[in-house]
Amino acid sequence: PEALREVFGLLCELLGGPAGAAAGWDGSNWDGSTVRVVHALAKMAVASDHAFAAFAKCGVLGGIASALSAQEGAGDELLTINLMELVLAMVEGMAEVKDRATVGRHLLTPLADPLGRLARSESTMLVMTRCHAMRLLASLQSLCCSGGKEELGTAPFEPLATCMLSALEEARDRELVRSTLDAMVGFALSRAGLGALLADPAGKDLASRLVAFALDRDASGCDDDIQEQALVILARFVQRAGEGLLKPVIFSTLRGSKTLAEAFHTALSNPEENLRCAAYECLEVVARSAWGAAEICTREKLVQRVSDASVEAEPSAASWRHKCACSLLATTRSIAEGEAAADARVVEIVTPLVPTLQAAVKAGPYGSGGQARVESEAV
Repeated sequence: PEALREVFGLLCELLGGPAGAAAGWDGSNWDGSTVRVVHALAKMAVASDHAFAAFAKCGVLGGIASALSAQEGAGDELLTINLMELVLAMVEGMAEVKDRATVGRHLLTPLADPLGRLARSESTMLVMTRCHAMRLLASLQSLCCSGGKEELGTAPFEPLATCMLSALEEARDRELVRSTLDAMVGFALSRAGLGALLADPAGKDLASRLVAFALDRDASGCDDDIQEQALVILARFVQRAGEGLLKPVIFSTLRGSKTLAEAFHTALSNPEENLRCAAYECLEVVARSAWGAAEICTREKLVQRVSDASVEAEPSAASWRHKCACSLLATTRSIAEGEAAADARVVEIVTPLVPTLQAAVKAGPYGSGGQARVESEAV
């Protein structure tokens, strides 16, 4: 720790800042060369808990906050984006840091206000800048929850979720919608963070909007590209959320429109291969859960499509179809054998489909059996 503090102190002197000062830094005159030094500090900071503790004490976070504030309005947006990207790289690269929630709070406390203003600056900032701020805020808030506690400090989920909802309503601005959807990935940084988002009414509305973009084009009015992106992000949400956390949001969003199985079957009938691959990716994650497999199996045509190698000839789509069959087989078999909790009606629905799925998995992505992936070991 002492050596780390000395290294951080020397780098801080290069920035012209008071090494060891926890606050009071002025980053308003920072330029590209300064950001490169800050980037070096940030990379070292996530090497361990001790490294981040030394980093937090040197006062650079205050400088980053003031630098971001100085760029509001007619500032240098490239510099602003570079600063946000280096913080995001810290957030997404701290594999060696154990107390991630504490790190999240250290980062969020000085940065919440300037990032919030950047995210809401509709008229003065580029879409890319606004959405970088949204994603970083979402990631920091989720990181604060990574210890299992919803300790969000000065930045609750509601303001950011409301800001994102407003952006998604601007359906005519495709760049804004796509960038906002991408920013939502930050919420999936931790399961507890995603849970905190869904516990907030505005956060739940935001997740419902994502489901509509992914599975209900009649309601959302989105195009193929946006639906494809939404399906991939929804897959990440479902995967991170675990058993059942997103189930109520998905069902309530689709209620009165179509069933979940119908929504997936419609998406998989799209002629665009990339969209079908995204639909398979989302379906594969949903199929891992008992409730998801049960819903999929209520539509026999969907199970037939997943089991039929002839429907997909291109390698990517064929591989994703086969992965879906593997996940669906694993879950339906656990239900049929009583390993996964399910009521008698669900057992009655899925049990007859197990042989069909077994044959599909054994046949492989292309139906010959010779191209089967590792997943075929599920048979």
